[in-house]
Amino acid sequence: MKNNIKANNDKLVKDFKSVIADAEALLTAAGDQTGDGIDKLRTSMKSNIDNAKKRLMDLEEDLSDKAKHAIKVSDEYV
Repeated sequence: MKNNIKANNDKLVKDFKSVIADAEALLTAAGDQTGDGIDKLRTSMKSNIDNAKKRLMDLEEDLSDKAKHAIKVSDEYV
């Protein structure tokens, strides 16, 4: 059970990191485009990516803490 929780947590974090990397690649690819609309989109995307990275780090830490707690409780029960 404890391995399953950790595996699911690891997969979730990996998936979020992949989405962030894809968004960063899209932002870089759009870097050559010009215009007021593109500049606003680029600024908005950069802000959203930065926020997502912070939330991902918080989530990763929270999931790790919860998994450790679940493992400890399971071990104590057994």
